[in-house]
Amino acid sequence: MALPQPHPISFYTHPSFASFQTKDYYVRATVRRIAAGNVGMNLRYEVANSQGRSPYTNVGQWFGVTKESNWQTHTWRCTNACFSKMWGYDFVISPERSVPFAIGKIEVSTTPFE
Repeated sequence: MALPQPHPISFYTHPSFASFQTKDYYVRATVRRIAAGNVGMNLRYEVANSQGRSPYTNVGQWFGVTKESNWQTHTWRCTNACFSKMWGYDFVISPERSVPFAIGKIEVSTTPFE
């Protein structure tokens, strides 16, 4: 999937995998740049206890794609996530700018990737 715009990209996990229970998840993105310029992104995910704020929290770890044009991966750890789909999506990747990039795959796990 090539993404020419800086719009957030929303994702859902299958209900048989992710439940209403709060737990840690690992989200791994495999992406590559298509054009020159800054390519970077952050990840926000749904939490059960928003303490009156947004139902999503920011992982707080920026992924900046290097200048090479090869496929690159990054893993975010979502602590105390609650993928209940109550607010519309489980997690979202928010790109930095309108520099096009391609997503090869997005993976979600309950254990760290090797």
